[in-house]
Amino acid sequence: MSTPAHPGRPGDDRSDGRRADLLEMLTSADSLEGFLTDLVHRAVGEVGAASACGLGARSDPGSPLLIAASDGFARGMDEVQYTFDDGPCLTALRDNLLVDVPDVAGDPRWPHFSEHGRAQGARSSLSVPMSVDGRAVGALNLYARTVDAFTSVDRARAEQFAADAADTVALAARLADKEERIRHLRRALTSRSVIDHATGILMGRYRITARDAFDLLRKGSQNSNTKIRDIAGQLVHDTTGQPPAAPDPEQRSVPNENS
Repeated sequence: MSTPAHPGRPGDDRSDGRRADLLEMLTSADSLEGFLTDLVHRAVGEVGAASACGLGARSDPGSPLLIAASDGFARGMDEVQYTFDDGPCLTALRDNLLVDVPDVAGDPRWPHFSEHGRAQGARSSLSVPMSVDGRAVGALNLYARTVDAFTSVDRARAEQFAADAADTVALAARLADKEERIRHLRRALTSRSVIDHATGILMGRYRITARDAFDLLRKGSQNSNTKIRDIAGQLVHDTTGQPPAAPDPEQRSVPNENS
């Protein structure tokens, strides 16, 4: 069964307190992974019928999923959906709908999910979108080991918890995207630094210009089907006897697209 997600009840004292608590959890967490793990454990505590919980979140439709699970059972139930790109979790996330599966084994909509659920003892699932400004930024995936486990009270609690957590989860997803962009930038800066070092070595060795030195690296890359940064790194290592040094963190060079 798929139904429109409940919008939540902003302004309710309990909801306001929970939202503040979750934001405090995020800001005081040692890592995003730690925060999300604490969040799914808290969701299990909030929804009495749930025995496990998984979560998938992203800052926008093109971003990688940020995932967490309360235990291996929930992790396995979520992973089979991500592997086959199909299941109640992804349906809730994509369509911004609550998806209630009273009988996992008997539901024909997601064959891989149902087969895995039968093997692992999953009998019911409840996938609840986490929405911000009408767009799902994540989904809570609650699992139970009995058929038709989630009552109307459980569904209401799950929806309210998802509504209260949505803003904080959206912030966590944006932070994860920022961290990934920083990692890409650092790798790009390292590549640029190594290529510059190798170019300097070739300029000194053959008395050639920087353009000609880079052309030598590029030709070596093409002839060996090896990335330019790897060719450059090997040249630096062979010349200095040391692995290439990381660039200064304050460096702001822009890498060549072909590196």
